[in-house]
Amino acid sequence: MAKPTRRERDRRATEAAQSSTSTSPSGTPRAGRRSRRVTQTQRSFLDRFGGILLLAFTVVGVVILLSVFVVSSTSKAYSCGSLLTPGPVESAPAAAISPTPTAPPDPNSPQRSLAPGATPTPEPTPVPGPTQRVGFPVDDLGRSHVRDTNQVIDYAYCPPASGNHWAIAGEAPAPRAFYGPEEPIQPQQWIHNLEHGFVLALYSCGADGKSCPSAAELAELRTVFDDTPSTDGAIACGVANKVLVARFDDMASRFAYVSWDRELLTDQADAAQGIAFAKQWIDPPAAPERGLCFR
Repeated sequence: MAKPTRRERDRRATEAAQSSTSTSPSGTPRAGRRSRRVTQTQRSFLDRFGGILLLAFTVVGVVILLSVFVVSSTSKAYSCGSLLTPGPVESAPAAAISPTPTAPPDPNSPQRSLAPGATPTPEPTPVPGPTQRVGFPVDDLGRSHVRDTNQVIDYAYCPPASGNHWAIAGEAPAPRAFYGPEEPIQPQQWIHNLEHGFVLALYSCGADGKSCPSAAELAELRTVFDDTPSTDGAIACGVANKVLVARFDDMASRFAYVSWDRELLTDQADAAQGIAFAKQWIDPPAAPERGLCFR
């Protein structure tokens, strides 16, 4: 038998390779050279990111709730039409002129002769006039009692010296006190004090709330609070005097002394000026309930 040629051997080897069964990498037989396609299930957007979205929505909801709470707890229950500016200083009434006896004329001094039995006409001398009235009058804004503490009260000007206000035992009128910067009370409370004949010494911490009076200035206000003389109305109500000190930022000046329908605006914490205002305008005739105690 003739020995196959090299070409014949190569042909036979090729045919054998094509007809043989291929195996997988693990050694298991597999038919031909066909590849097997693996099908993967496509995950949806919610499947992939649902947890993250839920967390984000939860955080946003909490932030919104906190914001609503903060705004509601710090919002003002009043509004100001404008900020009051100092009014004209009232001139004191003219001094009265009253005749007073004069010393008898000196017989040795040259003078006009008088008729027999006539008496010399007394020279008029001025009588000291009344003390200058401190502050200036402001428009009356009414005096209705508001029962709904959630109602926003509109004041034509601030600080108001009258107007609608609360009537709540223990809160309005507010207890007589020196209220510090961290103890704010609202005009709906202290207007009721004005109605009962009080004088308020107000101070501002500025529009930014960061410009409060110095310790020395607060000490001047403390002097007004402590040293203003008592009155019959204060004694009847069992308090030292009818002065209340409080913070109020909605002012064009740094300080204000307020009585019913009267104010004194100033940028100086002057205890003498504050006491002078209080002595004149505690229990003023215009105060509708000056004879009533405030507790």
